[in-house]
Amino acid sequence: MDVLIGENPDEVVSINIQEDPEEVKIASARGLLYFQFKDEVVRSVSVVRDVTERYVGEECTWTLTADRGLVFEFESGMLAICTGGDFTTDFFIATAQSNETLVIPDFRQLWESTIEERYETTRQLIPVADLLTESR
Repeated sequence: MDVLIGENPDEVVSINIQEDPEEVKIASARGLLYFQFKDEVVRSVSVVRDVTERYVGEECTWTLTADRGLVFEFESGMLAICTGGDFTTDFFIATAQSNETLVIPDFRQLWESTIEERYETTRQLIPVADLLTESR
């Protein structure tokens, strides 16, 4: 399956779904696999959004808004699935017992400031429910 990331058709990521190896099938049949958050209710979903601004002097010359991933809140914890930043197609997965202890990889320092220009990046967690309300 090919997945389009962004609007550029050159930015396609291939995802291969393969059948479980025989060892996994045997472990599953014996009840020896652990699936975190299995059968739990998803309480909320949030978008991880980074906004990067480039400044020359005091003037903002451009702004880049990028949705990096999703954070799922389950009954017993959190799950984040995020991209690695502006210059990679890697994905990162993080889990935690609470939003306060969830560590989402931070690649905002990849924008290196110089004497002539500086970059400022802020990160927001935006509930999907809020985005759906805004789009109506």
